[in-house]
Amino acid sequence: MRLFYIIIIFLAVSCKPTQKIDEVTKEAEKTIEVVTSTCNTFGTVQKTSLDGCSYLIVLENGKKVEPVVIEDENFKLEAGQKIHFAYEKEEEMMSICMAAPTVRVTCIELRKKGQ
Repeated sequence: MRLFYIIIIFLAVSCKPTQKIDEVTKEAEKTIEVVTSTCNTFGTVQKTSLDGCSYLIVLENGKKVEPVVIEDENFKLEAGQKIHFAYEKEEEMMSICMAAPTVRVTCIELRKKGQ
């Protein structure tokens, strides 16, 4: 009987959680961010005359981003387009444009009139 209790105590003490609570919380926050970030940034496409880049997106607050990757291959940027989009900073890519931070556009749509 003692052996049974020793085994139970050994198992209870030796069990470790597979993930820490902080890691689970961070993963949940990432999931929430992805779900709520779909095409929620408003901007206007601007043609540039700078070497190395042809278009920038001007955000509502006046800041600019340079789209180096647009995941929707069917969407073509044109000067003056009013869009709503989602993006991630592109840390791995560099651009010779250097007019704005480089971004990966993960979602992009033309804004409907009145938006």
